[in-house]
Amino acid sequence: MILRIVSFVERVGSLVLAVIATLTFVSVFMRYLFNAPIPDAFDFSRLLMGAVILWGLAAASYYGEHIQFEALWSFASPKWKRIIDLGATLVTLGSIALLSVMLAIKVHDSYLDHVTTSGLSIPLWPFHLFAWLGAVLATLLLVTRMVRLIAGAPLSDAEQAPLEGD
Repeated sequence: MILRIVSFVERVGSLVLAVIATLTFVSVFMRYLFNAPIPDAFDFSRLLMGAVILWGLAAASYYGEHIQFEALWSFASPKWKRIIDLGATLVTLGSIALLSVMLAIKVHDSYLDHVTTSGLSIPLWPFHLFAWLGAVLATLLLVTRMVRLIAGAPLSDAEQAPLEGD
């Protein structure tokens, strides 16, 4: 079940990244050929990039594949590796949970203040909401990771099932 959620998060993140690349390409193409770029393309790209980072962080955090410093961890015994993993996951969980709260406030404020893009006057709160959803998913997946680390369970269903052909 959890792998389906992580897979969904990864697919949404990659789809949004494709949208950003397409938007950038089309805007540059329009500017070059017709001297008429897509209005607010830069704003859309930067807002979506913030969201895609959070959606990607959700999956990376669950698997523990984010950038990390493993000099101490690589020399530690299995017991200490577990303790380090628990501590690092707890710190990451606290940080992302706090970020989720702050983004919720940002969504609320941008909705109430009717903040819009400069060119087309499109409201910004849906972009902030999308980013907040990524942060919430990252928080929930980190909670799942923490519970599995405490229980000593595998971090994904894939680790329990044999690979095809085995």
